[in-house]
Amino acid sequence: MDKIDRKVWSFLPGTVPLQRCAVPDVMASRGYEIESFPALVEAVASVGYANRRHNLFFRGQGADYTIPSQGRHSRIASVLPSIYRPPRGNKTIPGALLTERFDELDALADEVAASYRGSGHFGSWKRIGRYPELRWALLQHYQVCPTPLIDLTQSLRVAASFATGSGRGKYAILQAFGLPHVNGSISYHVDESLVIVKLQSICPPAAKRAHYQEGFLAAHFPATRERTPAVNLGYRMLAKFRLRKEGFWDDEFSRIPWPALMPEDDAIKGYFDGVLGRYLARVRGEA
Repeated sequence: MDKIDRKVWSFLPGTVPLQRCAVPDVMASRGYEIESFPALVEAVASVGYANRRHNLFFRGQGADYTIPSQGRHSRIASVLPSIYRPPRGNKTIPGALLTERFDELDALADEVAASYRGSGHFGSWKRIGRYPELRWALLQHYQVCPTPLIDLTQSLRVAASFATGSGRGKYAILQAFGLPHVNGSISYHVDESLVIVKLQSICPPAAKRAHYQEGFLAAHFPATRERTPAVNLGYRMLAKFRLRKEGFWDDEFSRIPWPALMPEDDAIKGYFDGVLGRYLARVRGEA
């Protein structure tokens, strides 16, 4: 994903709200503190209005994850797709593990291409079979295996609900990213080395999770089997907010409950449980 090289309008801790800064300044910050959902809406509205060339997407996390930087900041935000993340306790991902993950992804994507049509739930099989990024998007969103795609949403309330419902600390992190506009179910932005998948356009109504979360996924294009700075979505971060969990929600604006964000009665989830089961059986020599 190409970096946003121009300065952006953002909020930084301890400064006058909404100032011009470089994206690495946003990545390196601890996050602009926000105490309520209405205050978050107002801050995001300011960011969106001031950065009109970008389309805002959001991601909520229980904590901020950082990596060392060779620039003027010692550490910057790391927003890596799951396939590039190192194992817990490791600073880097071994090349052998990355190869193993991509081989697993290829095998599971092939399983989806072979079985999706006859599953009885779906109406977009031709597109699913034609574009690997669509199969990856489904595998990622339903947490079947690591992929080069990262989950996002255009719903601020969904992102804030994920953020404040995760982790054990007093604060959570919500990030806003500037991406190109989406056209249809899959948008290739070659000039920006970026692909965006709109889940609502490829998932039938039975895929409750995708629709309740208003899900999108983004990735570097074309996909690479190497972990490079280009796969870090953080380089498109327009704002980072540090949400104070206590008192953040109220009677007018309440957090979306976890069962609503991750409903169990999702027919597509059942299908992907089967995909994973068949893959594991083959790996273990049971089929």
